[in-house]
Amino acid sequence: MDSIAVMGTKNESFALYLPISFDSTKALPILFVFDPAARGKAGLLPFIEASERHNIILVCSNNSKNGSFDISFSVADHLFNHVFQNFKVDTDLMFLSGFSGGSRLASAIAVLSGQFAGVIGCGAGFSPNPMHTPSGLSKDFLYAAICGTEDMNYSELLRNTQYLEKIKFANTLFSFNGGHRWPDQREITRAFDWLFIKKNKIQQTQGLTHGAFSSDYDLTQAFLKNDELLFAQENYERMLGTYPQYLGLDSIRKKSAELVSSKPFKAALQERDGALIQEEKIKKRLFSRLHRDLDAENEIRFKWWENEAKKLHQIEKEGSKEAKRMVARIKYGIVAAVYEKGYSKPKLRANKDFHNQLIRSFRDILYPNP
Repeated sequence: MDSIAVMGTKNESFALYLPISFDSTKALPILFVFDPAARGKAGLLPFIEASERHNIILVCSNNSKNGSFDISFSVADHLFNHVFQNFKVDTDLMFLSGFSGGSRLASAIAVLSGQFAGVIGCGAGFSPNPMHTPSGLSKDFLYAAICGTEDMNYSELLRNTQYLEKIKFANTLFSFNGGHRWPDQREITRAFDWLFIKKNKIQQTQGLTHGAFSSDYDLTQAFLKNDELLFAQENYERMLGTYPQYLGLDSIRKKSAELVSSKPFKAALQERDGALIQEEKIKKRLFSRLHRDLDAENEIRFKWWENEAKKLHQIEKEGSKEAKRMVARIKYGIVAAVYEKGYSKPKLRANKDFHNQLIRSFRDILYPNP
């Protein structure tokens, strides 16, 4: 159902998906989703496979979007009140998810409320407010991040993983080939399998755990076959930290150790980390100029940007796989920054036609026709 009115509000609504096995007399798991553009149905579609697999009620706001956290908190509060009064919910299995700015909102709500079992953060990390960031004092939920290697926030989520590991906060990162978008249903379902196994809440736990293990193992072998060694090792590490010993983890541990010590893996890791270092240097220069240009009253010097775009296109054409991914992250990040500036800069907010033309100009420069 695309649009259900939130009781007690004037114009707030949400999209709802009930799994086929839904039973109104039983308390079921629930997922609250936040899309950055308040697209309720779009926010639910990636989760349908997981909903059917784990019998989860799906709810996505049609009002919460990128912008003020205070406004989104209020919208979420109204949504929670409506849902908890109208549905039987398993309070041990309440989850949050979101994409981009919605991901930041989801983790903030989990930290501040302390009421949720887990978060699936897609395409972005945490809110810039330190009070919204998981810490050693907020270990009440599991955190699964999903991000494409061409996503502008990929390096951020790698850093977040390192931070969460350091404070011993239960987390994992699912990487995939792709840009800044909602993940595919397969990635979402893998994340939910991880959440349920870690919570020890899967019905017929052993059978479903075996199935998830087999699926993860097969996927890892596919990664190895396709020379995606970093994805394979990411999977090995998650399997070792997720599945029970009776599934033969000694073999996985041995395979992981062999992979990590291999020359191809070390080369792939060095290539990725080198690209990340280069990315930060390029971003520091380009984004410093971008913010100056967008804040200036005079016209933007697009010739300068055309010259910089040529450099990026050259790297993209001649560089390694990781260099190509790096360029994709930088280009999308620039366009996204121009788009987001329309929310914060009065001149752009007041002149939408000029703002839209600005976005088109940067897109044309960074993504020229073949």
